[in-house]
Amino acid sequence: MKKLFVLVFAFFFIEHIVLGQEWNFIEPKFRIFNSKSMFFINENIGYVVGYDGMIAKTTNGGTSWTNQMSGTLKNLESVFFTDINNGYIVGSQIALKTTDGGNTWINMQTNGKKVFFTNSNVGFIIGQNEVIKKTTNGGQTWVSNQNVCWGDLKSLIFIDDSIGF
Repeated sequence: MKKLFVLVFAFFFIEHIVLGQEWNFIEPKFRIFNSKSMFFINENIGYVVGYDGMIAKTTNGGTSWTNQMSGTLKNLESVFFTDINNGYIVGSQIALKTTDGGNTWINMQTNGKKVFFTNSNVGFIIGQNEVIKKTTNGGQTWVSNQNVCWGDLKSLIFIDDSIGF
């Protein structure tokens, strides 16, 4: 009986610690089910991108969202910000850059499935046909690395300017 009491007490104690965190459901004012990627710069500022050129921004941790004009109806696949002002979005037929926190977006004349930056200048895109593109000047130009891997790449992350997974 003593073992049963200790087991039940331990279960409720662990459940309280592990599951005791309170989550609040937030109902966004846009169609989040159309989203493909989300990126938060800090606990308050975040972006979500998706189908038909959808970009939305929150400045209060997701409590409310405002739509931003992407200037395209193409599907947007991935979003990444290097700081509060500079961000990148890629899609299968487009790549966009902002330098003013998402108020305006500039077409970078490339495309991709996933984007990641190690700093404000060095970034990587998984392009079509598994080509990995690299920029060293904040997205002004991109260099393609052909045949660096095989298979269907879905994601990438870099720990510095030359080592990535």
